[in-house]
Amino acid sequence: MTTKAELIYLDPDFPVMLDELNTAWKEEQQRRRIFREELTPEMKAEFIEGQVIMHSPAMARHILATKHLCILLQTWVAEHRLGLVTMEKALVCLTRNDYEPDIAFFKGFTAQSVSPTLMEFPAPDFVVEVISPSTEHYDRGIKMKDYASHGVSEYWMVDCKLRIVEQYLLNTEARRYDAPSKHEESARVRSKVIEGFEIPVAAIFDEHAQHEAMKEMMKLF
Repeated sequence: MTTKAELIYLDPDFPVMLDELNTAWKEEQQRRRIFREELTPEMKAEFIEGQVIMHSPAMARHILATKHLCILLQTWVAEHRLGLVTMEKALVCLTRNDYEPDIAFFKGFTAQSVSPTLMEFPAPDFVVEVISPSTEHYDRGIKMKDYASHGVSEYWMVDCKLRIVEQYLLNTEARRYDAPSKHEESARVRSKVIEGFEIPVAAIFDEHAQHEAMKEMMKLF
């Protein structure tokens, strides 16, 4: 079966298309450099497919879900010295795009190589995106493809409206995510990448459930 790249290469206009693509790529990278230079700690922005995407302030449920999950994850990872957890403002710089995942986890050598002054993070091992109406098409579209192609082994999408967690695991051979496991509020979700990390889904959405999950977790230390 002929690939898309082979079809382009066989096209008589391939040299012209290549020149146009190179020009477009150089222009896009220049915009990307300007984006990084102008990005401030107060801004919530990403660089996606050549465009600067500015994000509006999040709903309270989005903020709280991110906070609840991050506290549980950070507590577990720190206690077991499994790596590094970041929240929101870590700029993950992939081949073409720059993202600010709601939560990211880096393990092993990658975590150890993160210096105090690092501004541009490599691909994480685990990513959480708390979806919202304005970002869901990115989270389910280009981000999912990009995370998979860059080896992010596990990807959670948290839906605050439906109160579920979609857990995607990477098929390394196909460089894509397999069909997700969907965990409802009454269930528990266990990470495949972060050793031993398992929580009630309700702990992401409800403060009391989060406190109970924390107490349960502390008993295991």
